[in-house]
Amino acid sequence: EHPEVSGRSSVQTRQPAPSARMRCYVYILQSQRSGHYYVGSAFDPIHRLQQHDGNAVKATRGKGPWRLASTIPFPTETLARRAEQYLKKQKSRRILEAVIAGTFIWPEDIRPCA
Repeated sequence: EHPEVSGRSSVQTRQPAPSARMRCYVYILQSQRSGHYYVGSAFDPIHRLQQHDGNAVKATRGKGPWRLASTIPFPTETLARRAEQYLKKQKSRRILEAVIAGTFIWPEDIRPCA
């Protein structure tokens, strides 16, 4: 269960300590208003989507509603964060759409779960 989201600008949620089996996800959201994409990472992408839709995330506030376009599982939080940063650095809609379609070829050092 997740704590209630308050109206504060910086929402802190307490996550359980990740176990060896707990996957972390890179998620891609698409704004239903503008069509723009947003990339993030989280252990619980559904809960994170709710935070984005509830305007609890500064980067996406006022730009929704959002739909979850894709979730990509990674074996560790470190790899998921590396993948998130890689995708953000590319600044490419074409790459994000390839990830969503499942046709993107990830770099050797950033491989999602099979």
